[in-house]
Amino acid sequence: MEKAENKTEKKTLYRIGISLIIGSFILWLVPLTVPFTPLPTHIKASLAAGAIVTAEVMFWLGVAIVGKEAATKYRKKLNPKNWHKKSTDHEDSAE
Repeated sequence: MEKAENKTEKKTLYRIGISLIIGSFILWLVPLTVPFTPLPTHIKASLAAGAIVTAEVMFWLGVAIVGKEAATKYRKKLNPKNWHKKSTDHEDSAE
């Protein structure tokens, strides 16, 4: 019974870690959209800086929970530079 509970706990922690990593990438969109809002400049700067700091903290907390290997794997998947490479690699292997 303890093994099942331990496995469930590890799975939950893994999901939390992955959620933190993905959430950190989503927060990086805030500094891109804030300049187009009708807010005063000092608030825009605060929001952008706060979002960047929060995104970094979330990412590293996720890495600490999930582990370096899993974080690297998801970081590569979420990097737009690698999206095209994966599709061409997949097409090449089909031939």
